[in-house]
Amino acid sequence: MHLAGFTYFADYLRDRLGLDVSVSNTLGEEDGTLTGEVIGDIINAQVKADTVRALSEQWSIPNTQTVALGDGANDLVMMEEAALGVACHGKPVVNQKADVAIRFGGLHNMLYFMK
Repeated sequence: MHLAGFTYFADYLRDRLGLDVSVSNTLGEEDGTLTGEVIGDIINAQVKADTVRALSEQWSIPNTQTVALGDGANDLVMMEEAALGVACHGKPVVNQKADVAIRFGGLHNMLYFMK
């Protein structure tokens, strides 16, 4: 088994939920223990925004049909890139700047915005 930090979990969720893509940081591993070092490029705020743009272009999705969901300040650039920016149990600044905010309940509440 290869354990590689955030990528391990993101890829697991991608496969389990049948998503097309996962983008995440890869943590270094040595002898089955995470080292705490990030391997490769760091997925920062700009990379997240660029990914929204690149995927919408790749799949010919109009920008007006894009959604970005986040909880921290590093998600704000991505949320601004998308037509709908959603804070999910976000930090106060994210709740304030998002188009909509999910403050109670789970991620399933996102379905109400998608109708």
